[in-house]
Amino acid sequence: MNINLPLPSPHKRLLRSGLIVGGGIIIVELLFNGGETAPIVVVVLMLISTFVFGVLWGQKAWKASGYAWITFPIILIVKYFLGMTGAHVSNPQLAVLLLSGLTLLVAAFGTAIGILFHKSLIQSGQK
Repeated sequence: MNINLPLPSPHKRLLRSGLIVGGGIIIVELLFNGGETAPIVVVVLMLISTFVFGVLWGQKAWKASGYAWITFPIILIVKYFLGMTGAHVSNPQLAVLLLSGLTLLVAAFGTAIGILFHKSLIQSGQK
């Protein structure tokens, strides 16, 4: 008897991994700072997670990192429309734009460095 279990495609695995990590970063950020946006927490967690994606999956990590990153601007936009932005922010639209851009740069940097490590690990394993 042959049982074929439906295994997730690589794209679905990257999507799930990225969204779970991105959601985890948002949850940690919300719990850590009481709902206020703490860019340093998000930046450090995004850098570490996208680096790990790059080391694990090489070029495929760009998708997972993109999915992990996109959760942050979505949450910022939702918080803005629900009126949950901090009182100390004078221009919340600019804050959303700047934080989204910063986290995009951090995600890209972490992924690129992780891919470089991935390539160096593969090349050292072939020697």
